[in-house]
Amino acid sequence: MRRLLASLLLLPALACLAEDPPVPKDMPPKPPDAKEMEALWTQLLEKEAFDAVRRLISCPEASVALMKDRLQPTRADEAEIAKRIVQLDDNDFQVREAASKALAAMGALAAPALRKAAQESASPEVRTRANALLEGLETAREYPAEILRTLRCVQVLEAIGTPGAREILERLAAGAPEAPVTVEAKEALKRLEKP
Repeated sequence: MRRLLASLLLLPALACLAEDPPVPKDMPPKPPDAKEMEALWTQLLEKEAFDAVRRLISCPEASVALMKDRLQPTRADEAEIAKRIVQLDDNDFQVREAASKALAAMGALAAPALRKAAQESASPEVRTRANALLEGLETAREYPAEILRTLRCVQVLEAIGTPGAREILERLAAGAPEAPVTVEAKEALKRLEKP
């Protein structure tokens, strides 16, 4: 009977030994391999990317290395924007519609030229379409997936805050002034400067 009682008392202790030992809270997480980093990069495109952001923050060296060559400052293709604004006054309705869609897809990058066209164009069609596009930009609630991923990367880089992360943020902050990524990178750098 004593042996049975002793073995019953030892079962929970033996079960604990079979489980993985708890990881101390101050121990850094296991570094991700290349496959996991690619998966995290892809997850940043998803609507809910909190886990990917958190994991990237937990492995700063690998995250900075991943983002270093992939993140580039946003540049406005001014020639393309100008061409599309001229097309807003084309005789062909389909050309005007295609130009409107292209300018809408450019988002904030097209805003300065659209403002100018809305104020200065001699064409009522251009003024009307430019104003409609500007209104659409002001009421837009969601960013395209690529911009959202880059904004999330800015968040990760700010949280990491290392010299390498700051270098990438500085490069992003040198993009087109009206681009959301440029604005957020500048704000992140300001916050990092605060003690």
